[in-house]
Amino acid sequence: MKRETTSIIIAVALMLIMGIISYLLVTNQIGDNASNNQINKGKEVHFTEIKKGITNDITQKQTRIIKSSESWSDLWTEMFPTEMIASAINFNESMVVAVFQGQKSTGGYDIKINKIVETSNKLLVYITETPPGKNCIVTQALTQPYNIIQLKHSEKPIEFIFEQKINECD
Repeated sequence: MKRETTSIIIAVALMLIMGIISYLLVTNQIGDNASNNQINKGKEVHFTEIKKGITNDITQKQTRIIKSSESWSDLWTEMFPTEMIASAINFNESMVVAVFQGQKSTGGYDIKINKIVETSNKLLVYITETPPGKNCIVTQALTQPYNIIQLKHSEKPIEFIFEQKINECD
């Protein structure tokens, strides 16, 4: 009799645990949609694009958060050693986020910051990387796609969320 009671208790506990897990999956509290669900718990942040292009001297894939004039000047010099100095930014009020796709062997690649969402404890930066599909006619030249934006200064940590969408060129 004692074994049957123990078995029933274990079975009920397992069913309860499975029910909780199912609920969390359905309501996007865990799993692949957990980051997407954070959008509903935050507010979209306004930003301004500073510069976007396909050629610069940064050849590695990376992200940068710039919060000082010195860092901004250093980044600009690293990207464009022969160009004039970068535009002035008030880093007491603003900061800069830059994303670099790294060096690519052809044209047809793109990187874009789509949106930024502020949650209670961080900023989520949503980025789309677009490689050319097999049917695309692309330039046969080295490219280094990048996107640089300016937004209101924040001390919250930043999480970068990358998505890839192939341009099929059909």
